[in-house]
Amino acid sequence: MCPEHTDWIGELKGSSTHYLNRHLRRRIPFAWQRGYGAVSFGKKDFPFVVDYIRSQKEHHRCAGTFDRLERISPGSTGPDHG
Repeated sequence: MCPEHTDWIGELKGSSTHYLNRHLRRRIPFAWQRGYGAVSFGKKDFPFVVDYIRSQKEHHRCAGTFDRLERISPGSTGPDHG
């Protein structure tokens, strides 16, 4: 994607982080992983995507993910694990 089409993503991540950290006051501050992804789906895929999101903790706990939704492309920095 072109930079001019992705500026809003950085703004969304920054403002949502600020809001969550200010209002939730968690012991560990909220932070996004480095990078982001964008995937589009048709209406017929909507139930699958909703189910996947609802079950995401279980997918991660079992080390199982659906590549199309969580793939990190070669050369990307991947999640920031500290």
